Amino acid sequence: MFIATVFFWMGRKDFVHVPPSPGGRTGLLDTIGGLLLFTGAIGLPLFFWGVLPNSICVILTIFTIAAGLWVFYERQAIEEDDGFLSIMLHSIEATLSGKNKSGFFSSAAEKYGEEAAEGPKAVLRIISIFFLVSVFWALFDQHGSSWVRQAKMMNLKMPWFTYNFELFGQKWVSKGFLELLPSQIGSLNPLMVMALIPFNNFFLYPFLEKRGYEMTPLRRMSVGMFVAAFSFAAVALIQAAIATGGEGTVSVLWQIAPYLIMTQAEVMVSITGLEFAYTQAPKKMKSTIMGLWLLTVSLGNKLTALLTGFGDLDLTGFFWLFAGLMAAAAVLFAFRAKFYEYRSYTQ
Repeated sequence: MFIATVFFWMGRKDFVHVPPSPGGRTGLLDTIGGLLLFTGAIGLPLFFWGVLPNSICVILTIFTIAAGLWVFYERQAIEEDDGFLSIMLHSIEATLSGKNKSGFFSSAAEKYGEEAAEGPKAVLRIISIFFLVSVFWALFDQHGSSWVRQAKMMNLKMPWFTYNFELFGQKWVSKGFLELLPSQIGSLNPLMVMALIPFNNFFLYPFLEKRGYEMTPLRRMSVGMFVAAFSFAAVALIQAAIATGGEGTVSVLWQIAPYLIMTQAEVMVSITGLEFAYTQAPKKMKSTIMGLWLLTVSLGNKLTALLTGFGDLDLTGFFWLFAGLMAAAAVLFAFRAKFYEYRSYTQ
């Protein structure tokens, strides 16, 4: 992080500096309105339902959405905006009043222009793709939780050998054991990412494309989601071996295999997904799309929290459950991706 910060600082004069737009009061109202609407529409129902009393959660949800809409219309009275929320609310109002003659966004296209009306269309198309990625994040983020829990049940001693001296014409070997911490195998993930990115870009993808398999972004993500399912199948088999032989009988080094498989899935899904999100969003919708991409991470964590509520499910069954969910999500994702029409948005 320090090295990245230094490089970022060194390139400060080469970056294109775009001032915030709009600034001042309208920019402040945009921030407040967006925060209130997000909290009411997504934050409270998703993360506080069941934590707070239901009646309080409903009241807070209604209040924050109403307050957010009031702030939004106050902002529109100062200077009309043509962002995502403006287009969507106008289209809903036009539909309810019968003004939309040739499609949901037809009235918005007449008022704000075709380019502005295209933005929410692109967002909705991409949301249908992103929704299923949440299952991937539910799996991926467990390498720091349930996988560590599994490692605690494994043999953490790693043998090492050192050829350290020669005596009477013979090489003498010292042998010892290095005791690992349960979370240390996970530290291989960054190194694996650094190795797999060039491997995929310079060897794997060109190899497949030469044989007629065009690796489009969505195809990469589809394959990556299936790969993620295999990683959880691997940890499920490891857990089954632990259950059979007892704790401390299986070496923690066996976890390297599922970590490598999951890292390959991460490269194919996460990195490709960021690229896909940015290139498939119109200029004014890029920040909205990136925010939705990050929302899939939260949804994945929420899914994990819901499934961990099944207290009678042992760890082996827990891993198999997630492997099955990921495989099912991958099938649905591949089916949806097959009918997605790519768009090209220039900066």
